[in-house]
Amino acid sequence: MSFWSGKPLRVIVADGSKVRLEHEFLSTIEGNVEYHHFENLDIYGRLKFLINRVRTEYSMLCSDDEFFLSSSLESQIKFLEKSKSFISCMG
Repeated sequence: MSFWSGKPLRVIVADGSKVRLEHEFLSTIEGNVEYHHFENLDIYGRLKFLINRVRTEYSMLCSDDEFFLSSSLESQIKFLEKSKSFISCMG
């Protein structure tokens, strides 16, 4: 979350761990990052929660240990814009 904090995009975190993140850490995260803790909600429930919040043409799903290079994201968007029969890509 620290990596994405302050970037010009919206980040929604659906944490399914047993322990909620500490307030001290969360207070360092900027407003573009939303943190939600769902200790008793499985991955499918958390995905449903996230899907209902997408308001943009493109969205990205990643786990807590993934980082994307901006050049990779740009390539993926260009691919999707050119290949209208695709709805997703990985890279």
